[in-house]
Amino acid sequence: FEKGKADVKFTAKSNGGHASAPSKGTPIARLCAFVTEVEKHSPFQKKMLPEVSAMFTSLAPYASFGLKLVLGNMWLFKPLLKVVLPKISAQAGAMLQTTIAFTMQSGSDAYNVIPQEATLGANMRFIPHQGEKESLEIIRNLASKYGLETEIIHSNDYTKPVDIHGEGYRLMEQVIAQTFPGLPSSPYVMTGATDAQFYSPVCDNCIRFAPVVFGPEQMKGMHGLNECIEYNCLPGAVQFYKNLICAEK
Repeated sequence: FEKGKADVKFTAKSNGGHASAPSKGTPIARLCAFVTEVEKHSPFQKKMLPEVSAMFTSLAPYASFGLKLVLGNMWLFKPLLKVVLPKISAQAGAMLQTTIAFTMQSGSDAYNVIPQEATLGANMRFIPHQGEKESLEIIRNLASKYGLETEIIHSNDYTKPVDIHGEGYRLMEQVIAQTFPGLPSSPYVMTGATDAQFYSPVCDNCIRFAPVVFGPEQMKGMHGLNECIEYNCLPGAVQFYKNLICAEK
């Protein structure tokens, strides 16, 4: 499935004033306190969903001995993984809970002026066990604790999970195996946002898959410094779509 997404604006207001005589609880201070609480104590619940468990179970045979032991016995190690995964990998942690990233901020136009209004922008990604409505309510209530107004700029909920035992998913597994011999395939939680959500009303199984080998260095650069994709990924991508088209005939 694909996580839902929202762009949210938080606003803190005051009477403003001169920076030479600052009062407590200025707009920026309240926004910062709010961000600090969310960063240190996430208000969202972690849960190992069936799709995430299926991913780890399917990849267990290809892992090192220690990981194979853990991933092959999810019934025993789920509580441990819920705690450890977010600390090991932000990507893995995002598969377990709703996330919020603070991305934009504005305040006064002058260094010596306390703003009458300061704003903070955030991007949220919703997980099924705490969807759009519940996650937004949680963050709205937390923001109000700091006297912040919450405005939803855009929001859409998560998409329904694909049937990983269905015909469409099995076809994808076959084409992946044909195009990339020896590489395993597994279910995955799409933590980013794609246009596939718009196909959901007319398609029973919208499967999100990019036929490229995308390593850790490329992942680190996504929407950041030195964003790139290696040119030697292209032949495999072209061949994948050729195989998919032929398989559907």
